[in-house]
Amino acid sequence: KDNQALTILTQLAVGLRLFTSIAVVLSLAYHFARRYDVQQIQAMLLALAAYLSTRTLMPSSPSTSSATLSLPFSIDIWQITIPIATVFLLKALMPFLAVPIDIKNCFTYACKALQHFYAFFVSYAMLLAGWWVLQQIGAVFILHIREISTSISSGALLGLRTLISQLFWFVGLHGNRMANSLLGTSLYTREIFPNLTYGQFYRLFAVSGGSGMGLSLLLALFLGARDEHSRQIARVSTPFVIFNINTLIIYCLPIVFNRFLLIPFVAVPFINLGIAYILLSIVPITFHTASVPWTTPVFVDAWIVGNGNPWLLLLQLFLVLLGTLIYLPFVKKFSHTHLPTYYQDNLTRTLELPKSLRMQQSLNIHKAQYEIIEASLRLEEILGLLTPQTLFVYYQPKIAVATHQCTGVEALLRVRLPDGSLRGPFFLKDIEQAGLSPVLDLWVCHQVKKHLRAWEAQGFTPSSVSINLHPDTINNTEAINKIIQLLQGTPVEFEIIERSLVRGKNAEHNLEKIKRYGFRIAVDDFGQGYSSYRFLSQVNVDTVKTDISLIPLLESDKGQLIWEHMIGLCHRLGLQIVAEGVETSEQVRTLVRLGVDIIQGFFFAEALPMDAIPQFEPPRFPDRA
Repeated sequence: KDNQALTILTQLAVGLRLFTSIAVVLSLAYHFARRYDVQQIQAMLLALAAYLSTRTLMPSSPSTSSATLSLPFSIDIWQITIPIATVFLLKALMPFLAVPIDIKNCFTYACKALQHFYAFFVSYAMLLAGWWVLQQIGAVFILHIREISTSISSGALLGLRTLISQLFWFVGLHGNRMANSLLGTSLYTREIFPNLTYGQFYRLFAVSGGSGMGLSLLLALFLGARDEHSRQIARVSTPFVIFNINTLIIYCLPIVFNRFLLIPFVAVPFINLGIAYILLSIVPITFHTASVPWTTPVFVDAWIVGNGNPWLLLLQLFLVLLGTLIYLPFVKKFSHTHLPTYYQDNLTRTLELPKSLRMQQSLNIHKAQYEIIEASLRLEEILGLLTPQTLFVYYQPKIAVATHQCTGVEALLRVRLPDGSLRGPFFLKDIEQAGLSPVLDLWVCHQVKKHLRAWEAQGFTPSSVSINLHPDTINNTEAINKIIQLLQGTPVEFEIIERSLVRGKNAEHNLEKIKRYGFRIAVDDFGQGYSSYRFLSQVNVDTVKTDISLIPLLESDKGQLIWEHMIGLCHRLGLQIVAEGVETSEQVRTLVRLGVDIIQGFFFAEALPMDAIPQFEPPRFPDRA
């Protein structure tokens, strides 16, 4: 009966291993095919066929014949490389090996797939040929590595195997198989204690629940993870971790290239092995010679190997709990990065905003969490650039047509890159997707307030300072209250865009509050959207700023007619009209003739640092033609 149970567990292990391998192959093939615009079904079928073929050609033991296609090990690197290579081969070959079929008369998927029949089989042959060549090269390399490993003590070799295994898992490759490939498996058959082999010792205390003490990591996820993604992965992975398979956690949480979990993932197995060796050297335990499959659940394997000794069960339980405690702070840190407030807190702290101004409700619920996760690396890089030492507020003058004098300035963001160059806010889209626009707008308001005080100390007060407010900021009542409190009594005008009213139910109320406190409101990018005129009737605005895309219309008679009617409408509504993006003298002359009130653009000045604004004198207006 015991042998029958072991046979069942062994067969279950083989089945689960094959299932997870196929899942990885299909998943990678699908996502890479989707990313590089290759038919997903064909890529998945080809990757699966190639991978299963390599498993068939790869014998399970070194004694198998056909030595040219066999190696005494199995490298799981093929789960990663085969689906990726499949997609790139299909992408490269499909245009040249297409079967001449009239696509217009193809109404079924099978008919359309037939067009790539040649590319499919040529790619299949190339994949197997490449696999065979790499196998031969790998065989020579690994033989040299194994010769070196024979001179290392058993304890050091176990530590080296553990390190290699964990690091390969971290980069997405099957760590145990890579370690077996490089160092062989002879160590596992040697005894570390009477009737206990190194292999059993390693499986009992270093990989309970899977590599990296998967059971400890699973418990840490349940106890410390606050984001839904991590908790869902933990729930789905539980039945697999029970049988020491944590592939789902490694690839889906993920562990792969996760800088937050690298330290515990590598350290916990080493700590457990050291503690277990010391305690077992002190406390004598009689071990029972038994063949225990690696899929035997934790505690069950200790019960079998220890012949029911409770001390061995307690030791395994202690190490699982210790691993959980080690993982816990790292899991909490990692989980925090998946929360919508993580990047907000990070940016708020980096820009040195007071704690009282942190707005925990400022993130829009509609921001999909997967967008934040997907862009997290790019966002981390951007946030690294945004510090008080690299982020600046510059001001672009606005020139009144009637007086030919500067009648105000617009606050614009500039960032100093590591190479010393100064750029505009190229990062705004990523900041918006992460829901961080209110934090950035609040920082700009703080800078404007600081600059207004500095100008006042010099005896200079601008007629107005325009600040752009993102729709997320306008819909955030707490943010608006902070901004009003900060800038009340200053000559600030807020520039808004049409979609501010679409983003949420608080926009109209907050805009009315802004007006009540004496601030002016300007509609920015007017003419860009088809509903601009309806927007003018909804919001009590003071100024209209035309979109830069309307400037080229000045070159034609029809375009000038559009400008003339737009300017006339604004004047009849009692609104000032500002032409933005003006760069040539001819554009200035035309706009003056048509009746624009204010002109802003490179013709008069680019955005200037705050120190240059008090001394700024606009160049002469061009003479009329």
